[in-house]
Amino acid sequence: MSGTERSNSGNGRARGASQKSDERSREANRIHCKETRDRRRERERALSEHVELLKLCQSIVEHGPDLFSLHNATIDAPFSYLCDNFTMRLQMPPEAMVGRSLLSIVDEREALSLRNAIFQVLNEAQHHHHAGGGSDPPGGAVVHVRIAHGQIFCEASMSIACGSHGLIVVTRLYSSGS
Repeated sequence: MSGTERSNSGNGRARGASQKSDERSREANRIHCKETRDRRRERERALSEHVELLKLCQSIVEHGPDLFSLHNATIDAPFSYLCDNFTMRLQMPPEAMVGRSLLSIVDEREALSLRNAIFQVLNEAQHHHHAGGGSDPPGGAVVHVRIAHGQIFCEASMSIACGSHGLIVVTRLYSSGS
């Protein structure tokens, strides 16, 4: 075999190897693109489900029978957020409530039981944090109180828990009068 023939046969092998390499590269690219599309579709589906869940939660919080509020995690628990129906029931604009103590809407005679419940929740959250978090979240507390605000008074239960943004309080009113 002459040098030219060897060179041509070597080029043929190189060309064949290059074509196989190109085919493998195209196949790998096709698989990568399909996997990327599949991951994107999965993320979009999960995001869509998450958005729907958030809309449902928002609807429950804003229009449900329970009154939802967030509070700074201190013993007097000032309001940092109130759902719309909370301020509507107390007949006060939200601006008038934010920053006020949760204790300010409770009958004075029952403020101590609410303060004790807040203290219990804050204490459990602090112990949970110092213990390294663990898998079990800290407990909460339920207290039955009489809400007395202006001309409005009613029996209520307050479920109190500590979340990442402070105290979460869900209040259910039982009977009201004015």
